[in-house]
Amino acid sequence: MLSRSMFLRMTGVAGVVSMAGAVPASAQVLPQPTKAEMLEAIQKAMNETYLSENGKSIWGNTAISISTTEPKIGQLMSKQMYSGKQAQPVWPVRLVASVTVTSTKSATKTIMWGDKPDSAWFFHKNSFGEWAYRLGTE
Repeated sequence: MLSRSMFLRMTGVAGVVSMAGAVPASAQVLPQPTKAEMLEAIQKAMNETYLSENGKSIWGNTAISISTTEPKIGQLMSKQMYSGKQAQPVWPVRLVASVTVTSTKSATKTIMWGDKPDSAWFFHKNSFGEWAYRLGTE
């Protein structure tokens, strides 16, 4: 039978406290995302949202443009990003993204993302090693 300390060393979670949000020592290797990496992840997700085949055919969306406020990066933490998955290391970031959608079927519109006072973008690496995010509250 393994002792608790041996188990923790083998699994790489030595030093973890029992508080929610604690980051295992092995997870602290996740580098902070750069502003360019954050914008690339946001651009990719917004393209998938607004410029998908449905977005183009149903809404007539033809283009989007994105501008953001300067990101404020919080402390590395552990958070469950997807249902049924274990918590993973994430960087909470406060920023507001303004997405302007141009359409052939309606007026150009601007949608604000992350503009609530308690909004946070949780940046993490997906299964392919690419930066991704979930928008939520902290």
